[in-house]
Order: sequence, then structure tokens, then C-alpha cells
Amino acid sequence: MGAFGLQALGLVGFSQLVPPVQMPVSFGPSPASIAEQPHEHPPGSKVAADATHAAAKPLGLQARCPIDFDHSRRQEGKEVAGPKRVTRHPFLWGMALVGLGSALASPLATEVAFGVMPLAMAAIGGAHQDLRGRRSGTLTPALDAKTSHLPFGALLAGQQQWSDVVDEFAWSNAAIAVAIAGGFALKRRGAAAKQLLTLTK
Repeated sequence: MGAFGLQALGLVGFSQLVPPVQMPVSFGPSPASIAEQPHEHPPGSKVAADATHAAAKPLGLQARCPIDFDHSRRQEGKEVAGPKRVTRHPFLWGMALVGLGSALASPLATEVAFGVMPLAMAAIGGAHQDLRGRRSGTLTPALDAKTSHLPFGALLAGQQQWSDVVDEFAWSNAAIAVAIAGGFALKRRGAAAKQLLTLTK
């Protein structure tokens, strides 16, 4: 269970680095019916737009892109957004958590050592990137103060808000990430059961 939890957390972190997936169809008013609605108010007014959308019929399925690129556009202009609210280095720490999960699930010393290596890379490599950022000015004192190298550090210190993380969270991506981690766990369990059957023969 610990291996599954660590890998799931790491994969969820990875999943937040890409635009969310969404259903390729949506249910709503037909664009054609919206265009045909008469205007009782000035065509450019918000009142006219709201009335037109409310009266639009018929409802139906509309095709849309399976990738929600608007999610990234909604975060434009924010100094800190998405997984950067959790850590300045989401990729490194995601890799570290996945590696730790693999190490926890393995009985072999070599695989444990290999799984722990990304943790050292995240801790040392992330700190080195921060040092270079401070020297070059890309990591300003203000940005440094409101974010953290260690995961959840800024959130626990109150520099970032949990509500912002929830609002910007790509839930569909997270669900896929957890499902993948579950697949890994089932595969490990199946391999262990097969090995046990082999030993009992």
C-alpha cells in the first residue's frame, strides 16, 4: 500500500504538468440555434448575450478537443500556479516519489538503490537549480519566499493557499495517474503470486 501511495502521488504530480484531458463531447445548446435567436437588447450587451444563451434550443452533443488547452490559458499572468504552488521542482519530486514507491516494493538491494537515487537527484538538483536562479535573478526574493523547494513547504507555511491548488487541479489527469499506479500495484501482486506458486510446486 505504501508503494502504491508513493507512486500514485508522484504520478499525480507528473499529471499536473500537462493540460487536462476532457470528454471529447459536451452537452449544451447548439451553436446554430444560439446564432438564430432574436435580440431584444442591443446585440453587444451582456443582457442580450445571457438571454440568448438561456433561450437557446435545442440542446445536443457538441464535439470538442479532448485536451483542455484553456486550462493553461486560465493560469497565464499568475506568478505561481499549478504544481509550482506545491514545489518549485514538480518534475524532480514526482520522479523521486515514483522511485521511492518502486524501492519500497522491491526486495532486491540493487532495485532499492536505483529507486532511491531520484530522491537524491531531487533534493540536490533542486537546491542547485534554486541557487543558480538566485544568482541569475530568475528566482527573485519575493518568488523564493512564496514558494518552496520541498513539496508542500509553502502550503504548510501559509505562503500558498490550498484552495488555489484545488481550483487549478487537473482532476481528470489525477484520476488517470492513480489508475496507472493501481495497474503497477496489481502487476506487482500478480508477479508475487506467480512466484509464490512456483516456490510451492
